[in-house]
Amino acid sequence: MRTQIPSRIAIPSGYCPQQLDGTDIESVTRWVKKLKDQAPAGTEYMPTAFRYWVRHTYDINGPEYPQAVKSLEEFFGHKIVMLVEGSEPDQEE
Repeated sequence: MRTQIPSRIAIPSGYCPQQLDGTDIESVTRWVKKLKDQAPAGTEYMPTAFRYWVRHTYDINGPEYPQAVKSLEEFFGHKIVMLVEGSEPDQEE
């Protein structure tokens, strides 16, 4: 019998399986819930995984990216810092 080992994904591999439809909190909330619902059994996506996936919809240097990240941080209730702090142009303290 195989035992499933729970996984916590901080930085996902590959493209996001769901398209983010907007930068507002409602769009981001729907997107996060869809991704959580379709995650493989035993898999938990960390907030950084969702921030990473935002880059697949919006250019990291464009105006929409920081707006979507702000909504994502509002959804999770805290700032989401990537593993290499300061690697993105929208980092503000």
